[in-house]
Amino acid sequence: MPLIRLLNCKRGKVARNGFSDEVAGGYGMTKRKIESKSYPNIFYTPGEEIWLDDLKPNAPFSFYFTVEEMLTTDEEAMLNVAFALDQMDQIEEKVRVHFKENNSSAELLQFFFEHHLSEMDEASLMEMLQTDDPESLTEHELVDHLVLKRFGTGVDAKLSMQVFMMDFSFDPDYTDELVVVYLDADFNVITVSHES
Repeated sequence: MPLIRLLNCKRGKVARNGFSDEVAGGYGMTKRKIESKSYPNIFYTPGEEIWLDDLKPNAPFSFYFTVEEMLTTDEEAMLNVAFALDQMDQIEEKVRVHFKENNSSAELLQFFFEHHLSEMDEASLMEMLQTDDPESLTEHELVDHLVLKRFGTGVDAKLSMQVFMMDFSFDPDYTDELVVVYLDADFNVITVSHES
């Protein structure tokens, strides 16, 4: 999409193809708005990455929202982003059900949980997991303690398609280890990885 330079324009909005554009006077840059009902105030510049660390300002931890720059010039991809934002809670719940019921992720999650239970001191574990007996928690209960830290989207080079990512962790004051879930455009789990 070519960049159009607009000089000395007044701040205003332009509707195009279902998107709202906001023209920033004096800079010649057109910002577009993600058409999300749940998050109606996210603006971006086509061709630039979206990186927000306060998507949920009332969340107990920083919550990141990211969109790779190449997607911000693709209107269909950005409509997918808007839909995903509006469905984020349902997608998160779907992933948690996957964690609890899908054997393909069981080994990775078991390693993730064991890593924390064996590497962290007992006092930190008790505070992080809010229990006097962390060892007694079942894997399903540990899944319930995971917090969603990031929701993002990008292009998977191998699959040549838009994918969504969700990063889960325990309290970030105690760990920077992540369980990263990759989802297709229908929000089905493609793969799960342990990253830091």
